[in-house]
Amino acid sequence: MAKPKLDRKTLLRNSLSVFKTMGYNGTSMNDLAKANGLLKGSMYHYIESKESLMLEVLTALRDHYVSRVFNKAFDETLQPYQRLKELALRADEIFVFEEGGDFLVNIGLETKNSVPAFTQVIKSFFQEWINTMKYLYSFVLDEADAKEKAEFIVAEIEGSVLMMKLLDDVNYLHRTNERLLKEYKELERQKVAMSTWWHNTRPKGGMRLTSVGYAVFSKDLDLAQYSFDLDNPLVLNGTMILEMDQKLQMPYYIWARQGVPRKVILFGSSEALVATLYGDFKRWLDNYQP
Repeated sequence: MAKPKLDRKTLLRNSLSVFKTMGYNGTSMNDLAKANGLLKGSMYHYIESKESLMLEVLTALRDHYVSRVFNKAFDETLQPYQRLKELALRADEIFVFEEGGDFLVNIGLETKNSVPAFTQVIKSFFQEWINTMKYLYSFVLDEADAKEKAEFIVAEIEGSVLMMKLLDDVNYLHRTNERLLKEYKELERQKVAMSTWWHNTRPKGGMRLTSVGYAVFSKDLDLAQYSFDLDNPLVLNGTMILEMDQKLQMPYYIWARQGVPRKVILFGSSEALVATLYGDFKRWLDNYQP
């Protein structure tokens, strides 16, 4: 009776198990053939070489995590925090049970200078991971900070996995995930709080503070401030505020009495305040014609 033909998925799964155990350089074609229930010569009916097989394994592993794990970050039926929580739960499967991320790092280090094609796939895995975390953190941070945070988190998780493996203690990874979730929740809280600080006059967000923002800036933040009275009190109107937003590149608050602006209070560095006050802003404001 003819032996059933080996399907591709089974071939890759069996080969992955061997590579995990023995590494790339330590694995022979005989090892791979035995794991797949084949003779060494029969392996070449399925693959061109050990290198091509490993490349296919790495690519399949990366694609698996992109489609089955990282895509959780883009599930619009969940709130961003819940998406991050789903990724944290899947981290156990990736690093504890499947050892996927760990395997990619190990192979990357083992073959970095010998098989550049492997390095490219492994780099793309980590870039996908960083991009995923950056997207999630873009809900609570600006773009530059979200990118930096994403890179730090991926490095931190990899570090906790290393400690977990060395000391045989899965709690290193669990504690890292718990801390990241707690921190994200706090960032969400701060984001909501900060949204009450600003009047978003301009499409990209103005720098004019609400009364809530003014209280925070004047009491809780260590920023220089300068206030000046308006010689000619102005009627508060949208056109004037929009123009002021465009001229001022620092937080400011308009103190008004009975709806009429009486004072402008600026916050920032001493240098920025001097540059603004001795520039054309004060002159523009004093001579403003609605």
